[in-house]
Amino acid sequence: MKLRTITLMICAILICFISGCDSKDAVSQEKEKPAIEGREIVDSVERTLIVPYPEEIDSISALYTVTGHIAIMLDEGDIITSCSKGLKRDKLILNMEPHIKDILMPKSGGVINMEELLNSEPDLVFLDTPAYWGKMGTDKLDKLGIPYFVIEFNSIEDEKYAVKTIGSILGQEEEAEQYIKFFDRMLQIADDITQKIPEDEKWRVYHSINEVTRTSAPGTLPAEWLEKAGCINVALEGDLEKEEDKFFTTVEDIMYWNPEVILVNEPGTYEYIHSKEEWQDIDAVLNNRVYLMPTGISRWGHATSLETPLAIVWTLKTLYPEYSQEIDIKALTNEFYLDLFEYELSDNEIEQILSGLDMRKAKNLQD
Repeated sequence: MKLRTITLMICAILICFISGCDSKDAVSQEKEKPAIEGREIVDSVERTLIVPYPEEIDSISALYTVTGHIAIMLDEGDIITSCSKGLKRDKLILNMEPHIKDILMPKSGGVINMEELLNSEPDLVFLDTPAYWGKMGTDKLDKLGIPYFVIEFNSIEDEKYAVKTIGSILGQEEEAEQYIKFFDRMLQIADDITQKIPEDEKWRVYHSINEVTRTSAPGTLPAEWLEKAGCINVALEGDLEKEEDKFFTTVEDIMYWNPEVILVNEPGTYEYIHSKEEWQDIDAVLNNRVYLMPTGISRWGHATSLETPLAIVWTLKTLYPEYSQEIDIKALTNEFYLDLFEYELSDNEIEQILSGLDMRKAKNLQD
């Protein structure tokens, strides 16, 4: 009996010793994050982080859709190994980078699946600010020592700077500069035209972003590009409700503003406005001035669209044709995707983009 007791005690001691060693090893491994050699850089939430040198970045996770667009524009689409759902819905992107449809999708519905993300073995992760402020897995990224870059832009200069910064991170500064030059050229064209438009001829515009009551708030990129396109943004007259990074008004306010023009970037919203009785007395609907904006790699004029410069000149051409004869929107559309994305559009693709129809897959990704 004593021998059995002594034997059990020895086994217990051995188990505790082994467990203790394993526990110490686990703690040690957690503390010993892999050292990253690279450069210090400041992201949009003013975090100073070290990102790998461009030659050390073989895999990125584009969990913020626009960062995938930027990487593809900068000729680095092949290193995207995981992404958000939005990137998989862009039909033009899938034509440019067919492998996107098969890569992992660790972020859906605002939640990051850490196991899926790790399986894509990213050297760098790109996130949006809601994901960061909501701490949707960033604590785990910190613990694992995976660098992540948070990006946000609320103005034209912010958007250009975002492209420039990602260009620097990926070692594609020249390609990033090409985008900025195109943007600046479109801004100059717009400025030359808007100077000729008398104030009393400028349209009062309501801009619907995806949902019928989501709109362009003061201090946002859409509000700025609308102004550059010679529009009077009626939403600046009201009090908007903010939900995360989105701004909403009410149907009652829209009816009160009675916009002369409505710009819409979602086909379903365009149909909704034309089908609902309460909208039929609004000036824009009565006078057939509800316009569906184009959709390319994304919805033109969206708060996170790289096609902002195209949205500006398209709006000028659409609303002020008598002042913008020099704008050949088809030629500029072709130039944008050919020069910046190295993708030559067919005539049918240009027409499809400008129609704004059938350029995005359904949310269930089955269509």
